[in-house]
Amino acid sequence: MPDNLHSQLKEAAAQSGESMNTYVVEVLSRVVEDSLSPRERLRQIAKSRGMLSEISVGTSESESSELPKLPKGASRAILEALEVQRHDRT
Repeated sequence: MPDNLHSQLKEAAAQSGESMNTYVVEVLSRVVEDSLSPRERLRQIAKSRGMLSEISVGTSESESSELPKLPKGASRAILEALEVQRHDRT
């Protein structure tokens, strides 16, 4: 760390009545919080308060092994059938 920056931080910490470590952590925390979008900041607050649940998306190996194996080309046929059905509704 450059000597002049160290001196400025030490002086600012002394003026605020905090240790240099506490002061630096608070300043860096504010900078990081200011860089977050409002949505990210809300998620961070909710997570820190235990109000956020993470939900796993996708299937586990055991779930995917229970799915039937489709023949080659079935995915395309399913998508085409869904497109026809959607078109019929309109």
